[in-house]
Amino acid sequence: MAFLTIGYATSALIVTSLVSLLGRPLVEVLDLSSAGRSLLAAGWLALCVVFNGGAVGLEPPMLKRQTPLTYLYLYGASRGALLWGLDTGTMLSTFRVTSGTWAILGLVILGVAPWWSGAVYGLSFGLGLLVVTLRISRTGGHAGATARLRPLLTAGMAALLAAGAVQLVLAAG
Repeated sequence: MAFLTIGYATSALIVTSLVSLLGRPLVEVLDLSSAGRSLLAAGWLALCVVFNGGAVGLEPPMLKRQTPLTYLYLYGASRGALLWGLDTGTMLSTFRVTSGTWAILGLVILGVAPWWSGAVYGLSFGLGLLVVTLRISRTGGHAGATARLRPLLTAGMAALLAAGAVQLVLAAG
């Protein structure tokens, strides 16, 4: 799991670094004040809450693609997991896209979140994966274990996004 997380965090860091570089000229062209960026970011997070978990029949835009299992067979467990992480860590190229993915990209492009946010995003993915893996192992590997966790994860993401939006509105003052 460590190699998967390292690969995921590395790719996500590269993506958010590039998004940050692309966002700088955009913020300059739009001539947004710090308060203006905060309010725009709060609106963005509110939109992400709407898309979170498909609650209103919508899902975040993504490519409907799965990382190839052949990585594990061709390169072994450690290198295969690292390659798998590098692939899924690109943030928008697989089924691993959530409203949280779009939230962090929006915050980075607006300059509200730092360029290194991808590393935090990637490490959070690894921690979440660890929690789910431990939960499933405690239930004997029952397939319904992750399905039972989905409402909790969805509610947690919505609460996190909403709290971020409130904080940004308050910061905009």
